[in-house]
Amino acid sequence: MEQQEKGLDLSLLNEELRRAIAAHTKPMVCFEGLEVTAIREGYVEAKAPVTENSLNPYGNAHGGWLFALCDTCSGLAASTWGRPNVTLQASVNYIRGAKPGDTVTVKIEGADEDTAAPALEKFFNEHL
Repeated sequence: MEQQEKGLDLSLLNEELRRAIAAHTKPMVCFEGLEVTAIREGYVEAKAPVTENSLNPYGNAHGGWLFALCDTCSGLAASTWGRPNVTLQASVNYIRGAKPGDTVTVKIEGADEDTAAPALEKFFNEHL
């Protein structure tokens, strides 16, 4: 009843729309197969395979998964200076998609000791 009071009756949604909503809101299994391949003060390199659990409904690596992967690696690079950190601001420009079976590599360079903020992040698809 509360849904009807707000003007939305979910019982009216057809099965196709329900599946589309479920596909867009499935839980993300973060970083299965993530491998940190290099780590030193201010630098992290890691790679992760694109799996079925990291896809958007269109069959590409989900942008949120890619963003979270970059953010996680940034946090690792900042942590190499031995103190807690959080992301205050971040942005990503997507150039190409990645598909199941591809491997995405993230490189975080230039996290300095004073701010622990990475100066440069790169991520790329090893299969392109």
